[in-house]
Amino acid sequence: PERFASGSSDNTIKIWDLKHDQYICSQSLDNHTHWVRTLTSISSKWLISGSSDKTIKIWNMSLKEMLEELEEQVPECKTM
Repeated sequence: PERFASGSSDNTIKIWDLKHDQYICSQSLDNHTHWVRTLTSISSKWLISGSSDKTIKIWNMSLKEMLEELEEQVPECKTM
């Protein structure tokens, strides 16, 4: 793929872009307060993240910002 996202134990989501046959981190999203455990992409525009901080966040990747936070919906979100 030309772009993908990864979640990490440093509480961030990294966006990786393919440039000259190498993946380079082009952006870091850092609104979670604990490990980012799970990510799912609805389309190239929407990313949803779940974390050990008991939140689910909805991101607009076109705007590069978080749009909504769902708090305490699950004890600890590990999969979607």
